[in-house]
Amino acid sequence: MPGFSRNDALGIVLVCAYIAIVFFISEKAWKGDRAIGRKMLHISIGNIVFTLFLFDHWWAEVLIAGSALVFSLLTTRRMQGYFMSLASRLEGGRGIKRHVWLL
Repeated sequence: MPGFSRNDALGIVLVCAYIAIVFFISEKAWKGDRAIGRKMLHISIGNIVFTLFLFDHWWAEVLIAGSALVFSLLTTRRMQGYFMSLASRLEGGRGIKRHVWLL
């Protein structure tokens, strides 16, 4: 894997800051209609494609996309239910659902 450049680090920091700002604004500004807030959030996050010129290496871009995917998988209710049912099956169904919380 090639080295980690200054532009890669700058791109990762800027993308993470942009995502945090978008989440904060969408949480505060769209308290009324959640559907509109969710649509605005997805449109805003889609604008990350315009930051790709900051990166020098393709794997830094994959790192950003992969971390967003993992975060999304761990925070959605459907995936939390899947992980809890999997943990319950692994424990033999001994009431682990009350004790396992991913978030």
